[in-house]
Amino acid sequence: MVFVIPASFSQQIVPPQPEPPSPPFQLPIEPPKQQFPSQDLFAAPPTTERWDSLEPMPTRRTEVAVASIGEKIYVIAGMDKEGRAIDTVEVYDTITNTWMRVSSLPAKLHHVTAASYAGEIYAVGGIRDGWIETDSLFIYSQENDSWREATNMPTKRGALTAQFIDGVLYAVGGSTRIAMDTNEAYNPETDSWEKKTLMLTARDHLTSAVLGGKMYVIGGRSISLATNLGTNEVYDPATDSWTSLESMPTPRGGIAAAEIGGSIFVFGGEQTSGTFSENEQYIPNEGWFSHKSMPTSRHGLGAAAVDDRIYVIGGGVAPGLSVSNVNESYYNANFVPEFGVLSFVVLGVSFTLVVILYSSRRITMQN
Repeated sequence: MVFVIPASFSQQIVPPQPEPPSPPFQLPIEPPKQQFPSQDLFAAPPTTERWDSLEPMPTRRTEVAVASIGEKIYVIAGMDKEGRAIDTVEVYDTITNTWMRVSSLPAKLHHVTAASYAGEIYAVGGIRDGWIETDSLFIYSQENDSWREATNMPTKRGALTAQFIDGVLYAVGGSTRIAMDTNEAYNPETDSWEKKTLMLTARDHLTSAVLGGKMYVIGGRSISLATNLGTNEVYDPATDSWTSLESMPTPRGGIAAAEIGGSIFVFGGEQTSGTFSENEQYIPNEGWFSHKSMPTSRHGLGAAAVDDRIYVIGGGVAPGLSVSNVNESYYNANFVPEFGVLSFVVLGVSFTLVVILYSSRRITMQN
């Protein structure tokens, strides 16, 4: 058989191709257009604890009293830069990060202490100008923004600590030119005081917190900065008795403490050579643990726990007379309460919205 190519077909002649390059090949290769992470992928994970600097307190002061009601923290009285007692009361809103001033304490005091109960704040003891200790008890109503005077403490003293347990206020330690082991209890229902078993170790400039219905009284000193203590003693109101526990690792006075997540964190303090930035935690039956230090070391400060963090406010940045308006918060993811006040607010709002939506749908179906 013979194949005939049509006349319309035209054959294209392919020109000869160049020989392929001989090795080694010289091929231009550009780097890929890819951005790599700026951090080491194998670095340690982010820390679970941190400090944040917040809106400063309007009034610079030290030797303050601090107590919280709900989402608000009250900073009460203290000492100004001239060493004079003041009656200023300022409130920090932890939700809006703002401050406002409320009714002043009825007396100008420093080294006063405070505790909150049933929507009110109890400011007890303190020192007036001239270093005169007092036995006063003033009660603040958040609802009325007003103070009233209650029955005085049996013993005049300043630089003490106080806590509520089961509706009773326990005022412990302090000084009247000497360190004291005094323990006195105030019953708001009867407006009366009762003397209780003395603390095991006399001390002033101490701090405290409540866990499991017991009052843990920590640190302090015996007047002089050279006598700082790490003492840790717990008071049980049910048996009116004290027990000595493992001492705080860093002995210090002029400190503040707050309870969060079933443990106690202790901040700050002073010694002759400077102020402390220490942040040490006590867990009952487990002992003491050191944590990330405060950004600003100071003494005569106050601390309060609100929801998932602790707010550490005011105090002096140098030993003796110095003041600040520092407001810093501490967060530790390992010790966040399961349900804070804010959690209940969110749950309440969510429940209300569900009820409203359900009611609206039911009305619509009926129509």
